[in-house]
Amino acid sequence: MAKTKQAGKKKALAFVACAATLAMGLSALYAPAAAFAETGSTAATPNKYYTDFNSLEDALAAAEKHTEKTIAEGATLLKNKDEALPMSGTASVTVLGERADALTGAAATGSFTSDTSGGGDTVAGVLEEAGFNVNPTVKKYYEVQTADIGNEDYTFNGQVKNSFRLFNDAAIVVLSRTGGEGSDASRITSEKAGTNLLDEKDTDSHVALAQDAPSPEGAKAEPDTYKHYLMLTDSERELLKLAEKNFKKVIVVLNTSNAMEIKELRDWDGVDAIINVDRPGEGGLAALPKLLTGEVNPSGGLVDEWYSDFTADPTWYNFGDNNQTRATAAGQNDYMNSEGKTDGKLASGQDVIGDTEGFHGIDYEEGIYLGYKYYETYYTDMYKIDPNAAQQWWEDNVTYAFGYGLSYTTFSFKSGGIFTDASLKTKLAAENVSALFQSTATEAAQVEKIYLPVTVTNTGDVAGKKTVQVYVSAPYDNSSLVEKPSVSLVGYTKTDIIKPGESQTVVVEVNVQDMASWYSYYAQSGNKTKGAYIMEDGDYTLRIMEDSHFDCSTTLGEDGLYYVTDADGNKTVECYAEEKFSLDKDIALEQDDFSGNQVSSLFTDGLNSNGEGADGETEVDDSNFGNVRTADMMKDGKSGMTSMTRNSTISATKTALHDNVANYTGVAVPTKPEDVTAVVNGFDLSFPEAPTVADLTFKDNVLDNWSFWDNYAVSSTYTGVNDATSAYSKYYENDDNKGYVWSQTSVPEGWTQAAGTLTKYVNEGANGDKGNQEIWMYTSTGNTIKFADMAGLSYDDPQWENFLNQLTYDELCYINTYCGYGTGNINSIEKDLTVDRDGPNSINQEFQMAAESVLAATWNTEIAEERGILVANIALLTGFQGWYAPGADIHRSPFSGRNNEYFSQDGILGGYMGAALTQGVQSRGVICYTKHILMNDQETDRGCLFTWADEQAMRENYMKNFQMILQEGGSKAGMTAYGRIAGISNTNNTNLSVELYQNEWGSQAYFVTDGYIGWNQRTNPDMMVRAGNQTILTTANTEYLSGQTDPTTGEQPTGGFFKAGATLPDGTTAAKEGVYIAQAGEGGKTVYEISYTQWYCVRQMAHGVLYQQANSAGQFNGYSGLEVTGGKLSATESVSADLSVNIDSSVDKDSFVKYSAANLPTGLSIDENTGAITGTPVATGEYKVDVTFTIDGWVQKTATYTLNVEAAITVTAESDDLSTAKVGTEFYAELNSSVYTSADYDSLVYSLKDGSSLPAGLTLSEGGIIEGTPEQAGTFTFTVVLTAENEDSGDQGGKGGKGKGKGDGGNSAKTAEHTFTIVVTADGEVEVPEEITLEDLQAEIDSLKESISGLQESIEALQTNEEGGSGCSGSVEGVAMAGALLAAAAAAGTVIAVKNTRRRNK
Repeated sequence: MAKTKQAGKKKALAFVACAATLAMGLSALYAPAAAFAETGSTAATPNKYYTDFNSLEDALAAAEKHTEKTIAEGATLLKNKDEALPMSGTASVTVLGERADALTGAAATGSFTSDTSGGGDTVAGVLEEAGFNVNPTVKKYYEVQTADIGNEDYTFNGQVKNSFRLFNDAAIVVLSRTGGEGSDASRITSEKAGTNLLDEKDTDSHVALAQDAPSPEGAKAEPDTYKHYLMLTDSERELLKLAEKNFKKVIVVLNTSNAMEIKELRDWDGVDAIINVDRPGEGGLAALPKLLTGEVNPSGGLVDEWYSDFTADPTWYNFGDNNQTRATAAGQNDYMNSEGKTDGKLASGQDVIGDTEGFHGIDYEEGIYLGYKYYETYYTDMYKIDPNAAQQWWEDNVTYAFGYGLSYTTFSFKSGGIFTDASLKTKLAAENVSALFQSTATEAAQVEKIYLPVTVTNTGDVAGKKTVQVYVSAPYDNSSLVEKPSVSLVGYTKTDIIKPGESQTVVVEVNVQDMASWYSYYAQSGNKTKGAYIMEDGDYTLRIMEDSHFDCSTTLGEDGLYYVTDADGNKTVECYAEEKFSLDKDIALEQDDFSGNQVSSLFTDGLNSNGEGADGETEVDDSNFGNVRTADMMKDGKSGMTSMTRNSTISATKTALHDNVANYTGVAVPTKPEDVTAVVNGFDLSFPEAPTVADLTFKDNVLDNWSFWDNYAVSSTYTGVNDATSAYSKYYENDDNKGYVWSQTSVPEGWTQAAGTLTKYVNEGANGDKGNQEIWMYTSTGNTIKFADMAGLSYDDPQWENFLNQLTYDELCYINTYCGYGTGNINSIEKDLTVDRDGPNSINQEFQMAAESVLAATWNTEIAEERGILVANIALLTGFQGWYAPGADIHRSPFSGRNNEYFSQDGILGGYMGAALTQGVQSRGVICYTKHILMNDQETDRGCLFTWADEQAMRENYMKNFQMILQEGGSKAGMTAYGRIAGISNTNNTNLSVELYQNEWGSQAYFVTDGYIGWNQRTNPDMMVRAGNQTILTTANTEYLSGQTDPTTGEQPTGGFFKAGATLPDGTTAAKEGVYIAQAGEGGKTVYEISYTQWYCVRQMAHGVLYQQANSAGQFNGYSGLEVTGGKLSATESVSADLSVNIDSSVDKDSFVKYSAANLPTGLSIDENTGAITGTPVATGEYKVDVTFTIDGWVQKTATYTLNVEAAITVTAESDDLSTAKVGTEFYAELNSSVYTSADYDSLVYSLKDGSSLPAGLTLSEGGIIEGTPEQAGTFTFTVVLTAENEDSGDQGGKGGKGKGKGDGGNSAKTAEHTFTIVVTADGEVEVPEEITLEDLQAEIDSLKESISGLQESIEALQTNEEGGSGCSGSVEGVAMAGALLAAAAAAGTVIAVKNTRRRNK
């Protein structure tokens, strides 16, 4: 793997953040954003990050307001006939449409969730809340409807129809479309083609709607034709007709992230206005009534060209599985071997397609001419031949241009020239500026940016915002070396709200590199490297426009205004301005303008080969270098892909554009309009076609070569079930001496690794949020350099070597194989677990944002940055540090399922928006994983999809978003797509991860993927680390790196790291320190060889991940190693407490701590700022108090304290027991207090609290004596108050200067109280004390029996004496008998009731 080169310079985007808005909870919803001081990481506090909100609830509320702001500025007004809008906010309206109460991508206001399954805000609901008079009958009708999208009821019952009359100011008709992960929009629906609102047959207005397969002979001649999903359904058309007949106005509200075919709505008089709210997220729909009433003036612009006939678009013939073309192949896009088998198995038994899903592919034959770049270019070239035909063609084929969006006012543009400096002091010369823009591999250009000041004037009568879009028109003719569109977006900005008649001057920045074209075959100066951005000589026009369409009839009037002329010669003023400059010679830009690194061709056949490709088992070919499916790959040797060209000299017999560039097939196909007979351009000769069997049948060695790299590994580590892996086990090899670009024959001299100790280690949950997992690995101990110490150090700082030397090889591997939704904890360096969450339109389960597509439709980078800041706040406050966003693929086709997750069909629009969003997120330390790199432009067959495109199209269209997000945005991480570039999976494509992202773009981002062997059967981890900083997004490990300890067994079946002299698993001795891997030796014997490549690549991967984590919230502001332990606290009941759990001394001076506590006793509270626990506890007991310490607003530590609350007043030990008082028996108890004592206070007075009383017969003295004889049985509760005070003698502390007691002394009276319970039993009641055991009771019973026996004997004796004795004698005996009875009673009393008769000295 090549050594990564650092970026030579950094030019961060000058986005103005809006923290003032955040601080106000975004209350200034539609006001211009104000500048604010950065509250994320600052120069004074490097790598420390802080939240902007005190609570998650505040952050979520602000996010909801921001979503409304996004829709307010991103919703796009497409039609407004006769100023149908704005309308009255009290109008009586009827909302129609099956999805009006269940919009796609909407969540209910205040729900604070990303779950939209239960429905969100409804159109009727937000209109009603805003003051509209909404038809309640229709509203209730739809609440119980469950029809699918497009399946509209247009018949209705009588009650519903009758209700229209009272609510007929307008019909608000909602039309929805949806799509998502794994689900592209269908190109063939079950509904047959019909007749549109303009009375045109769908088959007449479309070039190539899908049809049934050709019928057999004798069957009906005409096969059925079917609609696609993005056309209007018949029921939608009927519903619109119903609305037109019954309502004064018809307002169509679109709910879609995918462009739709709505030319019929544009041209049909029955629709008055159209507005697209896209996917509005949580709270976003609240902007709709404000847009309809004009409280907010629409300013959104389309992010895609909306074509009139999707089947006429070049991408129609190569998208999805191509079933829409009814291609006559095995599966329309299934690749086959030479024997025509899609499973790759030859008759010989060899399997040349090493993937259980098979191989599939799509040819991006449109080249750079995607979206508006195709339509604008075709129109421009046609205009040169036949202006009227061109104007008609444009009207017929384009419904709305890229960037198009109406306003309730009008604007004009005036250019202030072109400048070469941001201060606007130096103007660019109009001619011969070639030398300023030229760069070489070693010398940067003099001018890399130009600046265009544009004055925008509101020429209407309503305040509003305006987007200023700048497009370049570069010189092109048949001698041009490269393809160029007629217009290409190079920059944009947006104004603040401009009042009528007022103006604002804005400045649009343009990178010179964005005006250039990629030319793969350019030979750089002074060396053999091929490829550079070039600018050919000639005139360049910078067009300042409202959208992408430049009307070729535009002329400059004498008044300085620009005018367009219609077919009848009528002229109207155009909101347009332009600037020009010229180059006197061809120039090249050999340096990337951001990184300063050299550029070179990386995806073009036969150029700058990096050594990857020959697998040793098949004949050598370079099929994996270039990303064009060439003829020499195919079985027939000629069926390569078409590449669209603008060059009109190309034909089927003349395919050479110049010496090095070929038009791959030169296939001629008819094109519309048919009345243009002259050759307009090469599009007529190179228009894409559906694939044939020959286009899908490859040479076996080509397929086998790709399969080799799919299954490449150093040793077999996969433990799951995968036929392909077992079939290709023969390709396990030590690659030190193979000569691949990543091969290493040594490692840097200072490298070492700790041997470590085999440990059953606890992975705390970075493996798919599964919680703690025990795994076997060798771990290090005693490390002196901690993870927090690495914060702020550059990637190349020498300390990184020392830091990484401390770790074991297993700990390095652990970073790769346990990176599912986070990065693992490494305890030896005090690196905590980090947690990631999915995006890009939601924050996991916390919040549903508006779609990325409508965010881009704002054309406002400030809004994007604000969104990023809000995401980061929610992330920190909910405990995660990484976000899988932004989505940065492009809208190649309107049928792409995930267009809602991606910005636009244009890389410049999406690139600036994505960079701003990323900057906002990462300003608070949260890592962005931009995704899905690269060319994940469809969901169909995404698991194993070959995407073929020439390198110019890749760089100018498909890479631009990612380049800007990784460079200007500084994204620290990315997520790779499943697909393949040049036949190689994105996850193991060295040309992407190392040569492009690192060595050319200067990015140190690491990448995560779920496209690995155990999940999507693509890439072994060994190959992933060779392809750069690649990690596994795993939720269940079935593989690990070669040399890594098996995490489930603790064994080392593939080898391990061994010190010199250690015994290897095969019994031999390690000659040198390093990673030894298992290899197949002679006779099938396993041998162990040192692999410097494995060691080098694994360590570089770990370095990349740890570097980014250390410079993010992943190092938790340096507090990962901070241990907070609990302790013991004490307080006294009813006495003011003054406790503290403050840890301010443990944090840095630029940090702050917030405190919270759970399970505090009643009466106590914690100060969130100081950690002081104060108040007056009202009950005694022992409490376990959980204290949370929140550092810097989000870093949380917890500790448990034991709080013992003692009684303020107690009963002395010698007192009678309060639970055993007895009616008629004298009671005595003495109260005492350790809080207030006579040693501290002159006066201690006990009293009963107001409203409290003792049982009748008892009294409380001021000295604290409770005495008397209870008169009534029962349980009695009373509260005693102790008042302590000193005599006021005029000096501190009272008489004798007594000191302060627990109650803090002083002259003021202090009080304490305690509530007691006394139990009084009635005379003769039996009460068994708790302390008497059964044994004691039995002994007393035995004693009582003896007494009774003695009493019986005395009675018998008395009876005898009575019979013969005197009266006197009888009296004596009577006394004796009475004494015996008393004795028996006393014995019984001892058993039944134990009473303490001791008394205090009174």
